[in-house]
Amino acid sequence: MSLQLSFTERITFQDSPGALVTLSLADYEVDMPVLIDTGAELSLLDGVHARSAGLEIFQGRPRAFQGFLGARTVAYQHPARLRLGSLRLDCELAFSTQPLLRQVLGLDVLQHLRFGLDQRAREMFLATRPG
Repeated sequence: MSLQLSFTERITFQDSPGALVTLSLADYEVDMPVLIDTGAELSLLDGVHARSAGLEIFQGRPRAFQGFLGARTVAYQHPARLRLGSLRLDCELAFSTQPLLRQVLGLDVLQHLRFGLDQRAREMFLATRPG
C-alpha cells in the first residue's frame, strides 16, 4: 500500500525544525524565525511584536504557559495573520509579556496545515488542509 501526500511549500531549516514566517498585526508586518513545536498546544510569540503594532497586550485573552522545564508565564492572545511561503493563515496568537529565547508555532497553528518533515535533508513540507 502506498500513500501520497501533496505539499505546496518546501522550507529548508538549519538546526531545529523551524521556519521564517511573516507576522501581520494591523499595519505592522515583520519576518521572524519560529520553531515548529508539535509538543506545544499553543503558539507563543514575543510581545515586542504586539507592542510594535500598537496593541495593548493586556487587552488580549490571557493564556497560561508552562515550559517543559517548569517555567511559567502568562501571554495574551490577539488576532493575527501568518504567512509561511505563499500560505496565509488568520489565527489568534499568544504574545508573551516577557522576552523569549525562541518563538514557537504550536498545534493551534499546525492543525490548519498538512505538515511533513525530512530531518536528514533539513526540509519541511507544508500545505493548507482542505476544508
